[in-house]
Amino acid sequence: MRTLFYLFMFMFATGMMSCADRERHSAEYLHARVDTLLEEGRRYEGCRDVRRALLCYWDALDLLEEAQDSVQKLQVYHTLGDLLFRHGVYEKAVVHHREGYELARRMADEALLYEAARRLAADYALMHQTDTADYFLRKSRHIAMRNGLEAGDRLAAGGAEAGHADSIATLYERERILKWEAAYKDQKVQLRNERRKAEAFERLAGFLGVVLMLSLLWFLSYRHKKREVARRERQLRWFNRLLEDTRAELADNQSELFMSRQRICELQQTLADSRESVQENRKLHEELDYYMERETEMFTREKELREREKALLSEDSLQAVALLNRMKTKPAYCPVRSEKEWAVLAAFAELLYPGYSKSAGSGAGLTERERKLHLLVRLGFSTGQLAVFEGISPGSITKAKFRIQKKMEAESRADVRMV
Repeated sequence: MRTLFYLFMFMFATGMMSCADRERHSAEYLHARVDTLLEEGRRYEGCRDVRRALLCYWDALDLLEEAQDSVQKLQVYHTLGDLLFRHGVYEKAVVHHREGYELARRMADEALLYEAARRLAADYALMHQTDTADYFLRKSRHIAMRNGLEAGDRLAAGGAEAGHADSIATLYERERILKWEAAYKDQKVQLRNERRKAEAFERLAGFLGVVLMLSLLWFLSYRHKKREVARRERQLRWFNRLLEDTRAELADNQSELFMSRQRICELQQTLADSRESVQENRKLHEELDYYMERETEMFTREKELREREKALLSEDSLQAVALLNRMKTKPAYCPVRSEKEWAVLAAFAELLYPGYSKSAGSGAGLTERERKLHLLVRLGFSTGQLAVFEGISPGSITKAKFRIQKKMEAESRADVRMV
């Protein structure tokens, strides 16, 4: 049971670590992939392959869609906007330059904001939106003066700036670019739908795997609990048998005590009737002394048995039995939480095995931890349970028991030599 639990926890931790490592590597891969796409797009632009260049920039923008704001993302927006503007798709170009402007403003980078404002001023100037172009031109000059940047003052009403020029494409080519973009977006939507289906299938498979693992753990836990309940019932039956045996022995001693009293009365009567014979009187006195001693022993034994019965039914004994059942049913690290509970267990061991406290005294040279371990061994706990209590391996428990045995044997030999 514990092995399966540890295996499950190990698999969970490994999965979490692999997810974190995959996320870190995916971020590095994302930036490297975007750089590669930008380089390929510029190469295709140099070869006048507009379609492939646009595909590279669109792929880069798609990869960065959910990424954090960065200079790389701004660069993709500007590059794509410049390419679209050069080929006459002004509205789409302005949209991308606007995105770059908002991104630079969110990043609070004055230099990037200045470049984005200059691009928008040139865009609106070429689109003959003079008021908007003048607004972004003033915005760029204000940023340049505030940060000591080189402002551009060559913007005319219908001119170009920041590397912009009027359209170099025909109307047919512009329509074709718009068709390419629409087809690209449709393809991306299909890919996203397929990816969502795959992710949903993976989540379902993972959920079913977790449910199966939890069901297996629950079944094993249930079976283990049933075994522990049966074991606890056997222990309770053993304790009840011990209590019944003690009561039966007490009843036998009471009966023997009653018969001894009757015999004492008879002997006293016989002694009164036999005063003539000194020898007979002496024997009768000896017999009377014997039975008197026997009566004293019976009284002492009865008192001990009553005390033992009282001790077995006391709160401490019941507490000890409950503690032992909990320790055997649900073994856990450090199950005995206080010195009071240790005292209760020691008293219960002394009650079950008279003379135990003397044999496990400090004279054997046992440490406090070894005395507690010896107490748990005397109460019937297995090596595996002791390993759980101490938080160590069963092999270490076996070595500790061997050391305790050696110390006690050495103490016994020393007592024999002294005698």
